[in-house]
Amino acid sequence: MLGRSSNDNNNDCLIVGGKLISVGDHIDINSSSEQPVNQIIPEPVKCTNPSKSFDTLPTTPSYLPCYLYDEDYRSDYGLFLSYCTTALSFSERYLADIMACLRYWRKMLKKSGDTIISINTISNVLAGATRSRQCQLLQALRRYSEYRDFYGDPRLIILIARGKFKRPVPSSKAGPVLNRDEFFNYWRISQYLCADLSRVGVWLALCCLGIKGSEVRRLEINNGHFVVNRKKGVLEIKYPQWLKKTLDLIPDHHWRQSRQSILKGIRGYGTLPQTLYNTCKLYPPPVRACKGGDGGREVLAINQ
Repeated sequence: MLGRSSNDNNNDCLIVGGKLISVGDHIDINSSSEQPVNQIIPEPVKCTNPSKSFDTLPTTPSYLPCYLYDEDYRSDYGLFLSYCTTALSFSERYLADIMACLRYWRKMLKKSGDTIISINTISNVLAGATRSRQCQLLQALRRYSEYRDFYGDPRLIILIARGKFKRPVPSSKAGPVLNRDEFFNYWRISQYLCADLSRVGVWLALCCLGIKGSEVRRLEINNGHFVVNRKKGVLEIKYPQWLKKTLDLIPDHHWRQSRQSILKGIRGYGTLPQTLYNTCKLYPPPVRACKGGDGGREVLAINQ
């Protein structure tokens, strides 16, 4: 059985001229004009659509005009306003601050002569502003970059990210202070003014006692103490009797004014409410105007 072999060529076939022909049929290969089957003739591949080839670069993207440096900025200006009011729901006051900062950016870029914003340009503009102004300018630029990225222009937001611009650290200084003699001179001036029922004397006394100008309107009076509600807790500050007599004689609406009015009144005497408040931490004034002694000042911190 192992020595037997059978040759069954009935099913063998060849492909000649694109047709399937059985081996049993008579085939004259020499007379055929076709090439042998085992010989492959390569043919060049033709690209039907050259524009879609991977060898070509994409076209340069077109962006909307930029309000910060383009002359024709009306479409971008209106689109940014619509984005802030509808998508972000900014208040009118906050939106006015943002637009004021963007106008400053546009002014400084035009002054520098740069046609395109760069990291160095942003750094130079921020370096020429104060700390508080830097925070406002950087915040406005970030809002505008988010808007540009939302509409398909990520260039500005990429510049801010690569520049690693951070919010400026506030100054560690507490602010200007007066020396001891100057501070107690204002304390005496407040007594003379309160004797004449002047509200500026009341404001001077409150600031010397450690009360801010913004806290005067909501100031509470309880059992010979001023009660001040702050984030860290509730403060009770004892006040002198001569100040109590003045507060009893003048109406509350006469001295419970806004901090702008208090600033204007105290500035007329050559100092500021914040300066008196800062100095009070170093040289607390006496709460009793006694001839035999300088008295003392009591400050109680509750719920801290």
